Amino acid sequence: MSFSNTIKYLFFVFAISTYKSLPGAYYFRIYWVFLKNLYLYRLFPQFKYNVNNVFQTQELHSYNSPLECDFYLHKSNSCYVEELDIARSELMTSNLQRFFTEYETKSGQFPFVPVASIWTSFKKEIKPFERYSIKSKIAAWDEKWIFILSKFVKNNDQVASVTITKYVLKDGRKTIRPFDAFKFQGIWTEDAEKTNQKNLKKVEFFIDNHEIEELDI
Repeated sequence: MSFSNTIKYLFFVFAISTYKSLPGAYYFRIYWVFLKNLYLYRLFPQFKYNVNNVFQTQELHSYNSPLECDFYLHKSNSCYVEELDIARSELMTSNLQRFFTEYETKSGQFPFVPVASIWTSFKKEIKPFERYSIKSKIAAWDEKWIFILSKFVKNNDQVASVTITKYVLKDGRKTIRPFDAFKFQGIWTEDAEKTNQKNLKKVEFFIDNHEIEELDI
């Protein structure tokens, strides 16, 4: 093999190993989640979820590619956020699959779930090419907000980070109560509500953080 061919081969291998950082890769990954969970599930049974527990965990498996590393040579903090987008989208569109595709909205469009705020605690580094999973579940809710718990867990079962995301369900500009979505999906129960009330106390600090916004810069 010539030197130029070796270089081309090595470049190709490197590009494949860092596919998550290639131009357009993020959009392909997240739109694939929407496509299979909101459209293709009608044609392919393997994409249909029969969830009966509002707290059911969804798991996304991945690894830390070289271009996701910062100058410390471990996974960059900014890349956690991008991966969380994919994981949370998988969680919401699978656990609330029927709600997103069958709920009758006044706007005539799919309900959507904008992020209101994110809190993350970093525990352990993730080294280049180290494998991990992102485990996400609905942890709690109130009359407006849904709180998603996500953990990056390394293959040795060490937790690398913990994130709480505050979501709101929207029909156009109108807010959809989490209770209404869960009830429509058929995953709300009285036992689930009891668990929710316990969990909600643990994220109370995250419900109203306007005092932080008022701090001077």
